[in-house]
Amino acid sequence: MKIRTSLQLKMVTAFALVLAPLIIFLYYITLYSMDVVRVQVAQSNQNLLATYVRQMDQSIAGMTNYLYKQVLSDTDLKTVGIYEYGSEAYDLSQVALSKKMYMELNNHPAAGAFFVYDSDADNFIVSYRDKDLLEEELGTIKTHTQAAVPSTAWSVVTQNGSHTLLKVVSFDGRVYLGAWVPLSGLTQSIKPFNFGREGEIFLLSAEGVPLTPTTLAPHDTQSLRQLLGDRQEPYRILADSREGGGSRLTLWMKLGETDLFLVISIPEKNVLLQLPFYKKMIYAIPLVCMAVLCVYYFILRRILLVPMSRLLGGMRKMVHGDLSVQVKEEPPGEFSYLIQTFNQMGTEIRDLKIDMYEERLKVQRAEFKYLQAQINPHFYLNTLNIIYNAAVLRETETVKTLALHLAEFFRFRIRKNTEEVPVREEIAFVEGYLAIQQVRFPDSLTCRIDVEPACEGVMIPPLTIQTLVENCMVHGFKGEVESLQIGIRVRALMEEPAGYSEPVGYLEPVGYLEPVGYLEIEVWDTGEGFPAEKLKAMNTSEYFMNVSDSDSHIGLWNVYHRLRMKHGDRASISFHNIEPHGAAAVIRIPAVPQGSGAEGKEEVKGSGEEEASCILY
Repeated sequence: MKIRTSLQLKMVTAFALVLAPLIIFLYYITLYSMDVVRVQVAQSNQNLLATYVRQMDQSIAGMTNYLYKQVLSDTDLKTVGIYEYGSEAYDLSQVALSKKMYMELNNHPAAGAFFVYDSDADNFIVSYRDKDLLEEELGTIKTHTQAAVPSTAWSVVTQNGSHTLLKVVSFDGRVYLGAWVPLSGLTQSIKPFNFGREGEIFLLSAEGVPLTPTTLAPHDTQSLRQLLGDRQEPYRILADSREGGGSRLTLWMKLGETDLFLVISIPEKNVLLQLPFYKKMIYAIPLVCMAVLCVYYFILRRILLVPMSRLLGGMRKMVHGDLSVQVKEEPPGEFSYLIQTFNQMGTEIRDLKIDMYEERLKVQRAEFKYLQAQINPHFYLNTLNIIYNAAVLRETETVKTLALHLAEFFRFRIRKNTEEVPVREEIAFVEGYLAIQQVRFPDSLTCRIDVEPACEGVMIPPLTIQTLVENCMVHGFKGEVESLQIGIRVRALMEEPAGYSEPVGYLEPVGYLEPVGYLEIEVWDTGEGFPAEKLKAMNTSEYFMNVSDSDSHIGLWNVYHRLRMKHGDRASISFHNIEPHGAAAVIRIPAVPQGSGAEGKEEVKGSGEEEASCILY
């Protein structure tokens, strides 16, 4: 039975379909609750992000206002632009500017340094918070001021792997006032805020390059770059490509006076910490459903599937011919009654089949005896006819020889009654038969017999070869044939031979033994052969059906049916013509050696008589 059509699969599927809506509903509720929490957390962090951005914008705007105010109103800055480098006024203005810028750093916590650059004198006046600007950083500022005209935009400068905001203004194109703002200092004010153990806040350029430390992979930040201008959604859930990264709740917002974006990235598992029950439910629902399904299947299997499987197993064995099968009975119930009925039905069918089988065997045995007896009168008449002709011709020696052979035949018939004989006994009988015929045709009949030693003990129905030889005698001398040669060849075949074998509905005999090979018996003569139309008809099974006693081929019909009754579809008989002229009949049957059955084992010998060397029927 195919699994996809089995009852247990259908019942389990039906139960799963009943559970499916409940599982889907629970999943929907759980996912909806998780999404509500996600939205709430995103909105909360969005407000926090807006606060951070506003603080940064205010800090940057304050430094911008300071730079422009100094350019417009600071006299010391203008003095540096008027006097030559090294003059007393230049030095005094330089000291005053340094002191003012240092004091201004206290008003702008995000600033790292303020500086004045005199391009004519190539002189820097720097006031710094934590450290002085290095030569490389001063070189970067110098390159920036020389490469482009200072504008209102803040620029991102990268130096030795660190990123800094730089803004430079000038009132005369010779003296520049600028601010140097490390991005790490810009985000210093938001460090105390907690985004969880793995949460991060960092600045990202418009090109998707992180400007402050982050543990995200470059691939993830580049993916984020595509979403920087999208403000349709308050947040996005992005995949974390790192091993075991999962997904992250990501929010971003652009700083006002720069091309920078402030990004908050929080692991989604930290967001869902506010829903511990639902988080557990999302994992528990499949397990609970699987457990319920297993319990249901166990109960269903115990009360329904196991008894049904046993019953179906018994039915399959019964279909394959095992009528002795008895299914184990279940506790009282519907299946118990059904199994009891099945067992009782199997017993009745077995008894009925045995009775029918025995009746058919009796009929077959009776028919076999009739067929075997049918051949004997056919031979009796031919032998008596030969004796009569010899007596008419006054051939005394011939009459005596034939009478002796006929007496031997009657002695064998009385002494032995069997359904099978060894090939050697059948050949010995045929030799006696041919000896009788050679008395009749001394100058016209010659014989050739070739039997493989391994085939002498194989059992065959009696008169099988003799009937074919007699058929050669009857039809071989027809026409203008002056001399006739009859040949017999018996050989063993190790494989099942090819040839027609059409079922005729015989039962295989009880106690039938598997053959050790196959036996081929060929009887041929040098007569005129078979006519083409008759040969075609003889090689079909219809030729041997519905034959009456008056038909000319009753002997062949008898041989064919005895072989088929004994060996069923394993036996075949075929005919063909031989060159240059002549006909041949070939019998192929399973080779069952002598002593395989009960046939031929019982012998009744007359008092003082010995086994004759030539056995005649």
